[in-house]
Amino acid sequence: MKPAGILQGFLTCSFLFLAGPYLQGQTMVQPIQASPLPSVREAAASVNTLTLRFLTGWNLFSLPLLPETTDMEELFQPLIDNGTLVKIQNQSGKPLEDLGPLGGWTNHIGDLSLTEGYRIRVEAPCSLQVTGIPAALPLEIPLKTGWNIMGFPRETAANGMAVVAQLIVRGSLEKVQDQQGKTIENTGSLGGWVNHIGDFQPGAGYLIKVNREEILAIGNLPDGNETGTLTDVRDGHLYKTVKIGTQWWMAENLAYLPFLNPPVAESATQPFHYVYDNQGTDVTAAKASANYLNYGVLYNWTAALTACPQGWHLPSDAEWYTLSDYLTNNGYGFEGSGSDIAKAMASTTLWNGSPTAGTPGNDLYLNDWSGFGGRPAGYLSNDDHYYAMGFMAYWWAADSYSDTDARVRLIYHSADNLARNHFPKNQGFSVRCIKD
Repeated sequence: MKPAGILQGFLTCSFLFLAGPYLQGQTMVQPIQASPLPSVREAAASVNTLTLRFLTGWNLFSLPLLPETTDMEELFQPLIDNGTLVKIQNQSGKPLEDLGPLGGWTNHIGDLSLTEGYRIRVEAPCSLQVTGIPAALPLEIPLKTGWNIMGFPRETAANGMAVVAQLIVRGSLEKVQDQQGKTIENTGSLGGWVNHIGDFQPGAGYLIKVNREEILAIGNLPDGNETGTLTDVRDGHLYKTVKIGTQWWMAENLAYLPFLNPPVAESATQPFHYVYDNQGTDVTAAKASANYLNYGVLYNWTAALTACPQGWHLPSDAEWYTLSDYLTNNGYGFEGSGSDIAKAMASTTLWNGSPTAGTPGNDLYLNDWSGFGGRPAGYLSNDDHYYAMGFMAYWWAADSYSDTDARVRLIYHSADNLARNHFPKNQGFSVRCIKD
């Protein structure tokens, strides 16, 4: 693996690289014509194509494909031939450039590396089509103290904050910046780490500053899941939805409230509905409360069984397993694999703090990679009191455990897994509906 050198002169020039003439152009990336990202074993058998589009001036780029030739001059010969290429430069300042009568085109960069980013200057808008095999992930990107130009060797886009989260957790990240000047940076007391870049894109390069030598591992991060909306015709309530694996889930807690019960009224056999901290039966007042708007309704198990709108249903214990298995097996764990998926399922707001890395209450801005958006709605206990808002999220399953209890899935603010348990059917928990 070729080490990433120091971006010479970058610090003394402040942001001249970005704010000056280099921003006359930008890299335009056409999506790769490919099936979903192949595994390392399959990569050698797959050949895909990426089109890099450059605008006049300086651009940043990298490659997620290993072309047949990695020699930088040979790779960019089409742009040399059509007269648009002016110069390519790596972060240590070594160029591919035309020395004219002194030697013609000279390649001081050598071979392209998938872990590195480069800057390219062109005379006019142009494009370069690159064909190659996908990068065999994971790849480790070595970073030197200070500024680096990093490559993004994935064929599909991924949330920039998720890509660099490992560096934030380790305390080594200072800043990330794209060629338009958009950043991922710590705003301190104004709001912590903020992602103004959005998704990292295949074919783009990024400036990254770290406070010590580091290794950034680029693996098979989960792609953004497909999303949608659902309108409940019973009350007109609009819900966000998300497709996780093969399942469509509501991305919010169910808020259907045909009538309201006070917490002193409990039943294991008749349907009961509650809103956290609400003591009365006034539906209109309950729907105007912050707890209803943030967390939806708490249902006893009997109500939960039939609460979902037409075309949707209360998930079974097996369907909850399908969800957790998919997240576990597809890189949604905090460490990239394993069952530490609570953080990927938890919302980025409303959770109480936790000192434990990898849990929903720690660094909330890193939550919810899956789009599930789990909020800590707490629950109504069978002692007539509400508990654990901000700390716990509970969701019913459709399976009865015993005459008195039913299955429940739960997330705790300071635990990293989606837990499975059983609780009395007369308690009030949240509902997430799944599509039939």
